[in-house]
Amino acid sequence: MVSSFHTLLIIVVAFTMAEPQFGHQMRKHFLMKEDLVNLNAAAFGTMCRPAYESQRKYVDIMESNPNIWFRGVYQEPLNRARTRISKYVNAKEDDLVIVENTSAAINAIMRSLADGLNLGKGDAVLYMNIAR
Repeated sequence: MVSSFHTLLIIVVAFTMAEPQFGHQMRKHFLMKEDLVNLNAAAFGTMCRPAYESQRKYVDIMESNPNIWFRGVYQEPLNRARTRISKYVNAKEDDLVIVENTSAAINAIMRSLADGLNLGKGDAVLYMNIAR
């Protein structure tokens, strides 16, 4: 459950900042060592401080009683975040899905496309692989 909140909390923090900052100005918001030059842009990374602090609160709640957490406590903050994000991106709340990671999102999208498009002989699904 922690990994799904990682992405969720970063999104919530990012869109609630008054003045978006980029580049070196953002360094103070992360826990990375000062002398680290991070060149990895997508495979994995670090959380910003506000997301880390918020995640720690949720982990503490989860660890204090995992049974109650996994039986429904986690759903309330997840649904609140979904509501806020849907308003921010101007989407219907029921059309917004929060998933664990990018791979899970792409898998869900491709499966829904395959089920709904009724692809036939000669049809093709095109994609770009610019990761490497």
